[in-house]
Amino acid sequence: MKQQAILQGYSKSLGNLGSVYMDQGKWDEAISHFKESMEIKKKLGDVHGYSKSLMNLGLVYMYQGKWDEATSNFKESMEIKKKLGDMQGYSASLTNLGIIYANQEKWDDAISHFKESMEIFKKLGDMQGYSASLTNLGVVYKNQEKWAEAINIFKEAENNFKNLGDIHSLAIAYENLGIIYRKIGNINKAIACYENAKNLYFKLGLADRANKISNIISEIKTKNI
Repeated sequence: MKQQAILQGYSKSLGNLGSVYMDQGKWDEAISHFKESMEIKKKLGDVHGYSKSLMNLGLVYMYQGKWDEATSNFKESMEIKKKLGDMQGYSASLTNLGIIYANQEKWDDAISHFKESMEIFKKLGDMQGYSASLTNLGVVYKNQEKWAEAINIFKEAENNFKNLGDIHSLAIAYENLGIIYRKIGNINKAIACYENAKNLYFKLGLADRANKISNIISEIKTKNI
């Protein structure tokens, strides 16, 4: 038991280090740490921990644009989480798969995964997860130039993020609405949404992002004098 506890702690430390390397963009180090952590968890029979490492490994591959490897990891993690009854984790895997399909422009697959994810998060009462998947769905519709659908989704996301107090996600919703309104020629609404996004980015200390939005606003105003 003592040996098992030591291995469990070591595996957890490996996973934590892997997460640090992932945040730093040190992909090879992150992968090696997650893989070693996975091997130990598999030997210990820690199925939940193993699936978590699979998910983290999938994220690294996703950030690298290695879609096939990421898809394989997320699918395996998803099946394990479903068997364990971990619907929160299952839904998170669905969302990640949806993001991959969106990056591959497999729009129908992306939409179906985001919608299923949203349904589960809603049943669980997880409005943060629901709204994140909602935002991803909005981005897909935006990329497909389905403007009306995208606007409705981002407006719902805007309302949800206000209620949740999630300023960063709210800023992203406003920015996306600004992009769409500009595309369809609704200049006043575009500027208003961009202004909201800019102010929130400044509030968050994201000056680079805020200044980028300021430049877009200036460009729009110059072109529409």
